[in-house]
Amino acid sequence: MRCFLLYLLLFLASSQAFAQTAPSLTRTDSLVAASQAAMRAQRLAAEASAATDTAAALHRFYAARRHRGLLIAGGFVAVTGLGLAIDQAHPQAYQGFYNIATVVFVVIPVLAANFFYHAQYSHKRERRAIAAFEAHYLPAATKARLKEKYFQLPASAIQR
Repeated sequence: MRCFLLYLLLFLASSQAFAQTAPSLTRTDSLVAASQAAMRAQRLAAEASAATDTAAALHRFYAARRHRGLLIAGGFVAVTGLGLAIDQAHPQAYQGFYNIATVVFVVIPVLAANFFYHAQYSHKRERRAIAAFEAHYLPAATKARLKEKYFQLPASAIQR
């Protein structure tokens, strides 16, 4: 019994002794630590520039979508106005009724649909998306829509 207690005491003491020993720092360990710190600083700088690039890409994405919505609406109004002006050159019976029906049943619904679709790309939603990105929660749908072209600087910014 005495041997068993002695062996148990030695076993417990040896494991604690091994757990309390720390490796000695040598010159190579400090060099490795310095290089790891430099790599960590480079990674943080790369993440910061990537965050700036992504925020700028989000801004370009939302601005492009707002611009596209205005172009679609303006083009549709111009084509409709041109069509109604050409229709005025050839007077027919019930011409005013057809023009009013065209505006009410075609132009207004198409413009309303365009407005409601492109309302999701407002300045307010852009600010929310950038805030979500900064909080490390960018919705998957927005993330999927960010294409390579939004990460590239426009030509006017490169020439400066």
